[in-house]
Amino acid sequence: MVAALKFEIQKTVGTPVIPGIMILCVLFAGLISFGTGSGMMSQVEYGVPSRTPEEFEDLVRYYLYSSTGRSAYFGTFLVGVLVATADQSNGLFAKTLIFFKSRAMVTVAKIGTVVVISLVTAVVGVAVSFAIVYALMSSEPSFTSESITAAQWAIGARTVVTFAVWGLIGFGLGLIVRNQVAAVVIVLLFTLFLEPMLTSFSNENTDFATIGKFLPGSANWAIVWPVDATGSDSAMGGLGGEALQVGPAMAVLGAYAVVLIVIGYVIGVRRRALTV
Repeated sequence: MVAALKFEIQKTVGTPVIPGIMILCVLFAGLISFGTGSGMMSQVEYGVPSRTPEEFEDLVRYYLYSSTGRSAYFGTFLVGVLVATADQSNGLFAKTLIFFKSRAMVTVAKIGTVVVISLVTAVVGVAVSFAIVYALMSSEPSFTSESITAAQWAIGARTVVTFAVWGLIGFGLGLIVRNQVAAVVIVLLFTLFLEPMLTSFSNENTDFATIGKFLPGSANWAIVWPVDATGSDSAMGGLGGEALQVGPAMAVLGAYAVVLIVIGYVIGVRRRALTV
């Protein structure tokens, strides 16, 4: 198993597109943090009428430190898809089985590869994001304290875990779709259009929120920016009374990954002809 995992990691990292996506994800995390942070720093003097200055400061902190988790997960999502579909696109599936015999072993090694790459990407992305947000808040004299609290470090830790789960969701999707171009298109359509639209609708419509809270985008929000993180108000608009707590949200997001991988293994790996 160790040999299979090492082989898959070397093969995956050796594919130029994967390191490129990892770098893109980290750059995006930094850019979104800088852009969002700069915009909010220019507005801090206005505050929010319904909040005290201290509550508003906490809101800004949670919003900015969770920006990477809310926006940059597409990187590991895409990595998972590419790892799953790579052998299909380059015809290496049968050759890999010659060395490692077991389809299950190869699949587990690929899962391990996705987790490792996702964790590395997430750790670097969160570190860059936190450094930028910390620098921006330190430069704002109206904030009483620029230090990162334990609750905000927890946001970073949950973001790292969430990115790994998104990588596995992408892997499961790739096993099912198998065609690399089609799978990448699905990821882009989901992350750029479908997920933002559904999550926004859940945030604004309390009736839809009862169902929408179980969508992967809403679960992702509930993990990286929990409802109770900012006090009595919800971080998710209309989902205030409906949003999942962190534990259940992680379970929901993990369930998407498990279901997709199991289905993908049954129909996309176990039954795959070696000549394909």
